[in-house]
Amino acid sequence: MVKSNEKPLTTADTSIVVCADKKDGGISGRIYCQLLSKPVEFTDIVNLIQTTEKIFDSYSFPHPYMAMRTFKSHRGTPEKRKEPLRHMVYDEMMANKGELGTFVVSIRYRQNATWQGSIKWVEEKKEMNFRSALEMLSLMKDAIGDEPGQEQPVSW
Repeated sequence: MVKSNEKPLTTADTSIVVCADKKDGGISGRIYCQLLSKPVEFTDIVNLIQTTEKIFDSYSFPHPYMAMRTFKSHRGTPEKRKEPLRHMVYDEMMANKGELGTFVVSIRYRQNATWQGSIKWVEEKKEMNFRSALEMLSLMKDAIGDEPGQEQPVSW
């Protein structure tokens, strides 16, 4: 529930900055978001997706259109955050850069058990829409390239 002195969350509030720092068998780095008080490190792309989902689930925004299935049974609903909605100032979040690449990911919807939104490759000032988390990750991987210092051809 939003307090009367706080504005409701928007897509801009839930944009994340993904700083890709290493490529040791997979992309690892840091996630910055206005909803976090400090950056969160991710160790691989699966961890990136899971961490981001937890952030969004804790605020229930963007609202998922379907519940994720799991092998373990859930008891009750996840506890909602009680602290202020925004922790990090937008400019502070945007000032961070990754060693291999920096991406601003705006997730508009969480439909069909995946994400839809846009991704901006900061260094190249290019932006594309994506229809799934897999497509978003593929765009990131293509931008960073497989070999050190080498970009792959991509339809950016």
